[in-house]
Amino acid sequence: MANPFRGEAQIGASEFVLVCDINALCEIRAHFGGDLHDDGPLSEAMARIDSGDLSIIDQRAILAALLRNRQPGATESFAGSIMSDHPDAIMPAIQLAVQRAMPEPVPGKKPMRRTTAHPLAGILTRCFGRMLRPGLTQPPSGS
Repeated sequence: MANPFRGEAQIGASEFVLVCDINALCEIRAHFGGDLHDDGPLSEAMARIDSGDLSIIDQRAILAALLRNRQPGATESFAGSIMSDHPDAIMPAIQLAVQRAMPEPVPGKKPMRRTTAHPLAGILTRCFGRMLRPGLTQPPSGS
């Protein structure tokens, strides 16, 4: 099952989940080539994914990159087989995975403030902060 909060999307009703993570983005960037110090090809790829203007070769390479998080041995040939089995579900799934991984900011909305994982974490840090610091094995003398 796909987790939308992690940039994941499922291909139709199949068991295949696409994950748009940093490794997939690097592979997509490499597929589109260009200067290694310029992320222009990645921006161009994202624009082409948004518009759906991708060749079948581009779709297969992007699909393979997005599959590898959950299917580490996925090859472009394997991606091609999935494309053959689910021809109408591939582009919507690719677009959804990318959209979930990099949502457009809502104008005027501030990013959510991070909160601590546990309600007592702040209190424990204030009370025992010295003892919790890395490398500090015992409380300093005089405390």
